[in-house]
Amino acid sequence: MGHHEQAIAFLEAGRKRKAGRAFFRAARLDLTSGATRAWAGLALCAQLEGRERLARRADAELAKHTSRTERRRLIAGLYPHSVTPPTQAAPLPANGGSPLEAILNEAAVALQKNTEAHPDRADAFYHRAVCEAARGEAAEAADQVKTALTINPHYDAASAMAQRLGLIHTDETAFLADPYGV
Repeated sequence: MGHHEQAIAFLEAGRKRKAGRAFFRAARLDLTSGATRAWAGLALCAQLEGRERLARRADAELAKHTSRTERRRLIAGLYPHSVTPPTQAAPLPANGGSPLEAILNEAAVALQKNTEAHPDRADAFYHRAVCEAARGEAAEAADQVKTALTINPHYDAASAMAQRLGLIHTDETAFLADPYGV
């Protein structure tokens, strides 16, 4: 990929400063008519970033090689690349699995960091258990629910999850017992 194509890719990704640098390299290295397009790209990037002095310099270089109409046409041709919204589609995993798997894996990492940052929060362990259960990691989910219930034995959502995982069996005497031990 040449400097010009790289600059267009950066511009489309919203990375105007990197696009400007790539356009500058293309302008300095290209001695053909492609240099005018590169100077136009640099002028556009500088204008978008509010770097007036650089925009004037690039426009002056562009003016040496083209007419005013041609300069406008070149910048107008590059402008749509700067307003293209980045794609929001999540990439599919390489193994062809579900995008949900990738999202759950990212969530599991974030929730693990959350439990490490807040080891006294039952809800942090409960949400991590929910994520692990969704990933199919029943043993890990059970460990997280146990930790949540250790921190807060009266956490209803964690108790319900523990029942779904088969960790707690409801019996009438335990259900009727006073949770506060009075």
